[in-house]
Amino acid sequence: MACEKLRYCLRYDGELDKRSDSVDLKVRVRLDAKADSPRAFFLRRDLNTKKGVTVDRNSQSKDFPDVIEQRVHMRRGQEHCESHDVYVPDSIRDKINPIVIAVNYTYEPRESRTFPGYFEPALDTTLPQTFTTE
Repeated sequence: MACEKLRYCLRYDGELDKRSDSVDLKVRVRLDAKADSPRAFFLRRDLNTKKGVTVDRNSQSKDFPDVIEQRVHMRRGQEHCESHDVYVPDSIRDKINPIVIAVNYTYEPRESRTFPGYFEPALDTTLPQTFTTE
């Protein structure tokens, strides 16, 4: 079985309300994003060692998930990097087409009662929210 490292980094450099210097992001990683039956997966035991990582409900398997999510708390100027082992069984039939990995992030809004009158930040719509690689 082949094993590859997946590594991605996020950095937040925006302006926020003066009462808060951090944001929460939800990061979703989908392996073999263009395939109906994913050829790659994570191992659950590897994910259990990662902070805040959960198996997405749309994943093909709970023990060998192909879709995971993680909530990341970020401060301005801070870089957050994650690294995961990705497994591909030797028995896959399609060895020609690339395995596409999609990493998507979304902003997680705060509870308004925590910061009354707080304005949620606006995302830069000129930047992609999904990044893919093969």
